[in-house]
This record gives sequence, C-alpha cells and structure tokens, in this order.
Amino acid sequence: MNKNYTEIAFILDRSGSMGGEKLEQARAAIRNLVAQLDPQDRFGLVVYSNDATLVIPLAPADADARDRWLTTVAAIQADVGTNLSSGLDLGLDTLEQLILGVAVVA
Repeated sequence: MNKNYTEIAFILDRSGSMGGEKLEQARAAIRNLVAQLDPQDRFGLVVYSNDATLVIPLAPADADARDRWLTTVAAIQADVGTNLSSGLDLGLDTLEQLILGVAVVA
C-alpha cells in the first residue's frame, strides 16, 4: 500500500497578543507536529506580525531538518502588530509554488 505524504505550510501568528503562554502553546503544537512527520513529508513555516516571513521553506522532514526547525521555532518571539492577510497570502503562495513545482526560497 502506498502512503500519501503530507505537505504542510504552518502559519504562526507572532503578534503581541500571542506573547507568553499562547506563543508557547503554539510552539508546542509545532514541535508535536514535526515529531509526527515522516522523512518524506514536507513542512514549511510562515510567521507574521506586521509582515509575513517564510522562516522555514518547504522541505522534506529528515532528521537534520527537524533539528534545525525546532531551533528556529524555539527562537520565535512575539512582535507588535497583526497583518493576518500577509501571513495567509505567503502560506498559500508557498503551497501553490509546491504544487507548480517551483522552488521556494526564504
């Protein structure tokens, strides 16, 4: 039986209202998700506050990548402002480029 692999572009709000426990819960959710990915699954992370940034371009979830991703996630801090549309737009663009077979560069 062939397994369908997962391709996820996670979009994380890091605005000021996400500070403290909320951001820590979001980090924990990402850590849990990353731990469940198979090496052939692909993961990417967009963060947004005033603007959106692709902090983890979509890539296979091999062991080295997972370690780098967890370090990146641990370093994310809350910031001021909220521009939800820029975060969603960049996340959708990231997935669209995957579908079209175009490399996404941070």
